[in-house]
Amino acid sequence: MVTGTNPGGWLTARRLRAHGTILAVCLWSVFVWNIATPGLRDRNENLKGTDFLHLYTLGSLALAHRGADLYDINAQAALAAQRVPEAAGIRYLPLYPPQVSVFFVPLAYLSYGWALFLWWGCGAAVYSICCYSVWRACPNLREHRGTTVLLAVAFPAFFHLIAWGQTSAAALACFTLMFFLLRDRREFLAGLVLGCLIFKPQLGLAAAIVFVSIGAWKTVVGSALSAAGQLSVGVLYYGT
Repeated sequence: MVTGTNPGGWLTARRLRAHGTILAVCLWSVFVWNIATPGLRDRNENLKGTDFLHLYTLGSLALAHRGADLYDINAQAALAAQRVPEAAGIRYLPLYPPQVSVFFVPLAYLSYGWALFLWWGCGAAVYSICCYSVWRACPNLREHRGTTVLLAVAFPAFFHLIAWGQTSAAALACFTLMFFLLRDRREFLAGLVLGCLIFKPQLGLAAAIVFVSIGAWKTVVGSALSAAGQLSVGVLYYGT
């Protein structure tokens, strides 16, 4: 039971470290135990980095210039099983815009295992840079460096980013950079970064609505130009 005149007094740095330690140990020990198996299937018989398989397949389509199959779920399932035999039977609803497949061409040159390992490393690096940048920008966190690192490691969203091989690190980088640009009143540049979220437009939709409603037209114009530029990558690569 919480007592005293300060209802928030129970939330101390010591307790945060204790809870963060428990959460980090539980999440990552289970993750390591789960993937510590031979082959690409984990102990639950799921493909390791399951969500990354779809991105890897899109990159493989782009590598072969198979633009006609970008939204053919059967063709993608067949290609995924061909490149990653352990992925047989896994199907994904293709929703990413065409330029995403082009971005994953470099990883498609590698085997799935090495591509996933590199993708994990890139995601962890981007997440770490974003956390470090925000930590540096918040004076009240300066004296809690160890606690901040511990809680960043224990954050469930970071666990899911790695466990499933998701693209959320790229979105986090966009929002983090946009925060610093808006803080420095660089509205147009912030809009250019916001437009980069067109690879997963639902992530930037709420922010775009806010900027339109408050009349932040520099940001709106910047985001429109950036989104158009990114979408043009797919057009230039595959044709109209």
